[in-house]
Amino acid sequence: MPGMRQGSSEPDQLRVLLVEDDASFAQMYRLKLEQDEYLVDVVAYGEEALNKAALVAPDLIFLDIRLPKLV
Repeated sequence: MPGMRQGSSEPDQLRVLLVEDDASFAQMYRLKLEQDEYLVDVVAYGEEALNKAALVAPDLIFLDIRLPKLV
């Protein structure tokens, strides 16, 4: 569902960072979110998630709680 960015009269897509190491779940979630008009970035590991979040500043992070490779 598109949102309205503060200070803007134009609708804007909200960005979701999906952090999921199971590829089949990630694809399922991504497809559903994109159908609902979200911009979706998908990463599989914790360190990737930290880097991507700093780079794209998502509106929402959808996070798998049992991520490998986060040190």
